[in-house]
Amino acid sequence: MTYWKQLSRKPVYKSDWLTLTVDKVELPNGKIIDNFELLHYPHTAVGAVALNEKGEALLVRAYRYLRESFSWEVPGGVVEPEENMLEACRRELEEVELGDLLDIDDDLRLVPTGANLVDQVGSAGQRPRRSIVL
Repeated sequence: MTYWKQLSRKPVYKSDWLTLTVDKVELPNGKIIDNFELLHYPHTAVGAVALNEKGEALLVRAYRYLRESFSWEVPGGVVEPEENMLEACRRELEEVELGDLLDIDDDLRLVPTGANLVDQVGSAGQRPRRSIVL
């Protein structure tokens, strides 16, 4: 299988929370994309999908500054340095006061997400940077 080939990379912006780069890449069909913009998130993050006895997802309402509005979303956040992913999910559920409603010790399991939510840039074998816990 043929993959995209990175021809060059130019760093544009870097902070503790994200890095923006612009790559020049060659597609498998030979087409060149001169300005392929990539956001890299250096922190591992989790989202906890909590289901009730009816199989309905429990969501939290959160204000998002960028959109200047509230939205419904799964509890989630950054994995702290001293935590593993399951501990981070427990903490996130407790922070939104769902921890007492759930038996999170018995029913928590880790499910890495697909490519649409995983930062795919980097070497093979890196652990996923985004995960969902069911």
